[in-house]
Amino acid sequence: MTNRPTQYFILAAKLVALTIILIALSGVGSNLLPVVESPGNAVQTPESPLSVLFLIFFFLVLALTLPVLWSRWTGWRLAAAMFVAYFGTVTVVTQIESLVYLGDKMPGNMLAGLFAMGFFIAATFSPICVLVLGKWKAQSAIDEQPGPVLNPGRRGWRVAAAGLVFLCLYYLFGYYIAWQDPELRAYYGGVDPGSFFAQMKSIVGVTPWMIPLQYVRGMMYVGLGILVMCAMRGSWWRAGLAIAMLFAAPTLYLLMPNPVMPDFPRMTHLVETFPYQFLFGWFLAWFLYRGPTGTRDSIPVEI
Repeated sequence: MTNRPTQYFILAAKLVALTIILIALSGVGSNLLPVVESPGNAVQTPESPLSVLFLIFFFLVLALTLPVLWSRWTGWRLAAAMFVAYFGTVTVVTQIESLVYLGDKMPGNMLAGLFAMGFFIAATFSPICVLVLGKWKAQSAIDEQPGPVLNPGRRGWRVAAAGLVFLCLYYLFGYYIAWQDPELRAYYGGVDPGSFFAQMKSIVGVTPWMIPLQYVRGMMYVGLGILVMCAMRGSWWRAGLAIAMLFAAPTLYLLMPNPVMPDFPRMTHLVETFPYQFLFGWFLAWFLYRGPTGTRDSIPVEI
């Protein structure tokens, strides 16, 4: 039997290989984006250093690796779950936000290109990830053990309440972090009314559809989190770590320069979004997760 240090070395090598594969697939998928003609005197958007690209994609690979390694599912079932989790978090809920706030700033057909690119990457990378991590076939009785139980009494008000928690985190971090940046306010053409409640009153008065929309986004995150929990085995903290990293990983794309958003609003949004997405993932697992009879914290991870 392979000893523990060797197992970790093999896992690290697999993570690096998956990161390189994901970067390559993203390069291929970028061909689905529309070609944007830039004026001759336009300032070109600088390319991200290779180290930044590797950091972003490595974190995303790690976020996907945890639910795969700790999954009780295997094969196409697990690959399908990872496709939904990847495409849902990285593309769907993220680009809904882009449509709302950046729709008038994005080049024509860019949003459709981003969805096509996200679908391609998720569809190709998910089965590769499951295969490389050795979860295509059940290897032991561990993979067959029952997963967490979502208490029937929690499927109603707790699920709905989790969406409200996301809504609160979204607006609290949005006001007290993002909206305190004058450059970000200038970018969106907004002003600080002086308090959080005044800001919420302004949102309700000017864009009353915004709060229901963000609640729907929150419920989409809840659904994606439940999918990950149902696929996993072990205690709630495993699900919490996996979901927190999965929710937070897409925010790291803000480290990459882009032609739509200047540097300071972009970095402010990173400082705003990464913490509350990570916190919400932990909260969701704690709030909804109840392990099966007999906690299996001591079950080793199969590599």
